[in-house]
Amino acid sequence: MRDSSGQEIWIGSETQCYMQFEYHTGIQRVIRETHEHLFDFLSCHGIQLGWCRTQDTAASNIFLNNDYLAADPVLRNGEVPLGECPVVIFLDLNTSIDFSRLATEKKESGKTYIFMIHDLLPIQISSVPPQASFQFRIYLQQVLHLADHIVVTTEKVRNDLLDLSWHTKAEIHIIHLGTSLPTQTSVAIPRQQISLMYVSTIEPRKGHDLLLDTFDLLLESGIDVDLNLIGRYGWDREQLQARILGHAEFGSRLRWRSSADDYELRAVARKCNIGVFPTEDEGFGLFVEEGLSLGLNMVVSDIPEFRERAGSGVYFSGTDPAELAARIIEAREEWGSADSMRQVRSMQDFAHDLTTLILAEVEKRKVTCV
Repeated sequence: MRDSSGQEIWIGSETQCYMQFEYHTGIQRVIRETHEHLFDFLSCHGIQLGWCRTQDTAASNIFLNNDYLAADPVLRNGEVPLGECPVVIFLDLNTSIDFSRLATEKKESGKTYIFMIHDLLPIQISSVPPQASFQFRIYLQQVLHLADHIVVTTEKVRNDLLDLSWHTKAEIHIIHLGTSLPTQTSVAIPRQQISLMYVSTIEPRKGHDLLLDTFDLLLESGIDVDLNLIGRYGWDREQLQARILGHAEFGSRLRWRSSADDYELRAVARKCNIGVFPTEDEGFGLFVEEGLSLGLNMVVSDIPEFRERAGSGVYFSGTDPAELAARIIEAREEWGSADSMRQVRSMQDFAHDLTTLILAEVEKRKVTCV
């Protein structure tokens, strides 16, 4: 596909921050998986998707140390100059974006900017360092000023954004994320056994203390239970870290991995029956969809962003250890009874919906196919 002047159409994905890390979880994973499907969808329409940057500093290649990120088709497709992209997407949280340059580009050539806002947690929770919270606030104000479209992952995030009452002309779209993991079933687990799995950064707001209290309660009740934690350290993790490493069952019934690739993640899940997600708040919480696709029943916090995804295999709990323990036992009793009824959303679904938005912007430019 070419534009009205005969030029090949390139869409840019801003990756300056994304390329500086080796993480394959969280936002990094969302970007990587979105790129893979978005690249294919746009290619079907004759549109190229390349990476771009707003600053003229040398591009980082740290991501090359990670095979998963290094295989990103957008990064492999090469850099496209910002000035040559009629539409630019911003999937990352990058507070170092040169917004002055973006404003100039928009004024001179009428570019379309599509920003993704994962959540507003940096200005909502106290555990975020003040400087980081301030930087995010400035970043968000500039995004609202320049964006033509804003993609959020839940109605909760959309409502949080609107509650700020900050001015924006951007159209806000709710596009739910999804799992990138293939559907699988767990191996046979004894009926009375509870094998818990939680994939999340290790930090207080994620509810690990509540989960450990619940784990201890189940053990004291004589229940055959083990707990598998997967996730790197986050903010304010020192006391939590000490509690995990110092637990009497650490290395036995309580196991923790700081990171795991998809193969390891699936291997752990095959030996579990219940996924837990006791977080205080979340932007989206990918482990809900991931856990369901891994064959787990999910026991999650009773928070608005999770309520949006109520369905088969999802059980809601408050913040009392006894209540969480009761929901876990309930989920165990019903585990395996509704697998065939589950409707799990995928990252391919997310990328498809994002492609529709991009193509609508391309169409506004009256492109012609050749």
